[in-house]
Amino acid sequence: MWERGGWVAPPAGSRFAHWRIRYSQDGTLMFAEEAWYDANLKPMPSPKKLVEAFTPPNELTPESQHGF
Repeated sequence: MWERGGWVAPPAGSRFAHWRIRYSQDGTLMFAEEAWYDANLKPMPSPKKLVEAFTPPNELTPESQHGF
């Protein structure tokens, strides 16, 4: 499975929740980061990257433009 930064092998029984943006009733913007959950729906660390992503040094990425 592709996860930002590279390819990972999801652990057996795990689930992945994509990031989401929602507005509350008062207009506040709420952001939930992406996360991995085990078979019991408890948060777990991201699986180890099998293949790291590579961006050539002459290409711009959103991260490089914002200093992340």
